[in-house]
Amino acid sequence: MSASNPSTALKPARRLKVLLIVEQCNPDEVSVPLVGYSFYQAIAQRADVTLVTHERNRMSLEKRHFDQDIAYISESLWLQRYYWMIARLSCFRGQVIWPLRLALAYPIYHSFNRQVYARFSLRIKRGDYDVRTNAHVSSYCTSGAFPL
Repeated sequence: MSASNPSTALKPARRLKVLLIVEQCNPDEVSVPLVGYSFYQAIAQRADVTLVTHERNRMSLEKRHFDQDIAYISESLWLQRYYWMIARLSCFRGQVIWPLRLALAYPIYHSFNRQVYARFSLRIKRGDYDVRTNAHVSSYCTSGAFPL
C-alpha cells in the first residue's frame, strides 16, 4: 500500500473466507479436542470461518457460538457404537491414551473426511472459500483423503 495513493490506503482489507475442518473441536474437553477448538477461535478472530466438525461437538459449540457458521458431520449408528467402544478401550486409569485412540479411530476419520468432501467439494471448486484447511492436531495419516 502506498501513502501517496489515498484511494488504496482507505480500502478496508477483505476478510478471508476459510473452510476450517476440525473433526475434534470441543471447548469442554481436554487435549486434542481443546487444541482443535483453540485453532478455531484464533482463526475466527481474523477470518470469516465456516467450521466443519463432528456432530458430537454440537452441544458444547452451540453454547458458545450459536450464531456462527458451523457444519456438523454425523456418523452412522455403527460408527457411533464403534466410537463408544474405542473411547473405553483407549482409557487407562482415567487417562486417554491418545496414540491408541487415534489408531483405532481411523475408520471414523475416514468416514468424516468422505462426508466433508461430499458436502463441500462443489463449493470449494466454485471458489466460495479463499482457504481450505484441515487442522490436524493429531498424527494420523490422511494423505489424499481430501484431494482438492
